[in-house]
Amino acid sequence: MSTKAIVEGAIFAAIAIALYLLGNATQIVIILAYPVPAALIAQRHGFKAGLMASFVAALGIGMTLGPIHGVISLMIIGVPGVALGMCMKKGLSWVSSTLITGAVLTFTTVVDFVLGAVAIGITPQKSLEDLRTAMMASLETTKNFYAKINAGAEVMKQMDAMAEQMAFVVSKLLPAMVVISSLVTALIAYAITRAVIIRMKGKAAPITQFERWQMPVWFSWFPILGLALPFIGGYVKMDWITTLGNNMFTGAMMLYMVHAMSLLWFYLSQKGVPKLLRFIICGFLYITPLTSGLLPYAGVVDSFYDFRKLR
Repeated sequence: MSTKAIVEGAIFAAIAIALYLLGNATQIVIILAYPVPAALIAQRHGFKAGLMASFVAALGIGMTLGPIHGVISLMIIGVPGVALGMCMKKGLSWVSSTLITGAVLTFTTVVDFVLGAVAIGITPQKSLEDLRTAMMASLETTKNFYAKINAGAEVMKQMDAMAEQMAFVVSKLLPAMVVISSLVTALIAYAITRAVIIRMKGKAAPITQFERWQMPVWFSWFPILGLALPFIGGYVKMDWITTLGNNMFTGAMMLYMVHAMSLLWFYLSQKGVPKLLRFIICGFLYITPLTSGLLPYAGVVDSFYDFRKLR
């Protein structure tokens, strides 16, 4: 490698170490930028430089926090970062780069979870149960607070419904949540990495304007299969088929929710609605139970009829 690649690799490795230590200490959203340093060095100097910088960062973190943290950092900083950087180096679109990096992040997140469980001497199943118990305890504390201030029977009923939903999500829909969160992290990492590359006079494919985002027609098979599989699983008495179907449907409808928000943003933009008001309207419709349940289906319909004439 050239001297420039070695120097930049050392700098980005130091940044990766700082990001991990800061994120581990504060648990703030800085973790979304974890893959960026490795992505930058891989995009600028290739796979070998990105991998070596990732190993150096993992070694530094391992010497500071312990070997398990070193391996975990390699999984959540190095591997997805190098994958993202190589996608950008090859000139792939932001969609392809996000999907590939999201898939890698999903895998490394699972590995990270297993390693974390092993590090504290428990099984992954026990770790999941502890996560569910901690979430339910937090919700119970909130319920007790509302009971003390006499929030009312309707509020307490909503809290009970939320507890049931949370328990179901943790026990049955966690895979879909991991995949969606990995895709979001990959997209944010792509946006940050591209912004830095542009500032460094490099080139990277731009992200399409949000109002033009659209799911392809073939993607509609995912919610259809998601609805069909639970019936099949119940008929053949195989719970894993039912769980797979529930996760496919939930994940697909979350993506169609994004599609619907893009459609709404497009029409609000066409009407000249200010951006701040657009955020407020989209946020209000998202948190309102009735509209949040209907919006994903608007995305499904638009993927077929293409109301915005994007195709």
